Parts: sequence; C-alpha cells; structure tokens
Amino acid sequence: MENADTTTEMLVTIINTPGRNRRVGRAETIPRWSPMSRLALGFWTFSMPAIAALMGLVSMLVPPEVPPVLLAAVYGFLITHCLIAMFYVAFAGQNPRLHSRVGWQLAIVLAGPITIPVYWFMHVWDAPKVGRMDVDEDVPGYDMFEAHALGAAA
Repeated sequence: MENADTTTEMLVTIINTPGRNRRVGRAETIPRWSPMSRLALGFWTFSMPAIAALMGLVSMLVPPEVPPVLLAAVYGFLITHCLIAMFYVAFAGQNPRLHSRVGWQLAIVLAGPITIPVYWFMHVWDAPKVGRMDVDEDVPGYDMFEAHALGAAA
C-alpha cells in the first residue's frame, strides 16, 4: 500500500463587520446624565402612555357633561407630552450614533407614544458614558488622552 499524500485546501473568507457605534458627540447631552437622571426621564417617558390610558378610561366612565377638572387634566397631559416630545426631538438631533436623525425625529413627532419609549430604551438608557477611552477618543476637539496627561502632570 502506498501512502498517498492528500492535501485538502480550505478557503476561509473573513467578513469584517463594524461594531456598534458608541461615539459621543460634542453637543450631545444624554451621555453626561447620571443613571438616576436617565431613570427619572424614563419614569416620565413610560408614565405618559399609562396616564393617557387612565384618562381615556375616566372619560368613558364620566357622564356626557365633562367636568372641568378632567379637561384641565387633558390639557396638562397634552402640554407635558409636547414638552417631552420636544426634548426627544432635540436628543435625536444631537445623537451622532443615529443613521437617520430626521427619521427618528419624524417618528417622534408622528408616533410619539410608541416611538418615545423605544427611543428612551435604545438611545437614552443605553447611551455610552462620557470618560471611557473607547468612546471619547472619537469626539472632535476632545482629546481624552491629552486631558489625562494634563491631569497626571498636575
């Protein structure tokens, strides 16, 4: 029996995929917020749909003549919701990690009760923290290594 030299070639293709973009923009405010501030914004964000549902239920249960207190509550809710939506439109405009800022802003304006909690979970709660070397090195005009060197030299 002869020992046959069999060589098997394997073709390996490497596909480089970019990781999640964790860059922090210079004008972006959310990454500078503490976790408690993010939770407070999340509380207001997720309480708005619950308050809207409660007000809808109450409006169905009251007699045909609407009490002034309910009207005042509805107007207060609408004003609060508009303020929160304006905050989120501004946050979406500042976020450099979004591929479509205008798309998010339009979604917040047109479908706020659904889009705002989704945006909070994806981009506020999960925003990168400022001061991390893997995030802040890409911020234009903000050199973390130089800042740390100056702090160490002092």
